[in-house]
Amino acid sequence: MDPARVAIRVTTSRGLRGVEVRTGFAEEPEPEDVTVSIGGITLFIPAELDERGATIDASDEHDTIVVR
Repeated sequence: MDPARVAIRVTTSRGLRGVEVRTGFAEEPEPEDVTVSIGGITLFIPAELDERGATIDASDEHDTIVVR
């Protein structure tokens, strides 16, 4: 995928263990998303995570994205 055209979308849902966070790919943000660009990668983040001051970290070692 071309990072100039596709972003990583972070989504949240309420589950039995609280808020669950998932990632996927998208070409456009949802109306409630905040757009953040870091190191050539664009992220679409739910406004609620941005407002809570969530930290998003990516690890090349395990190809994972961590939200704290």
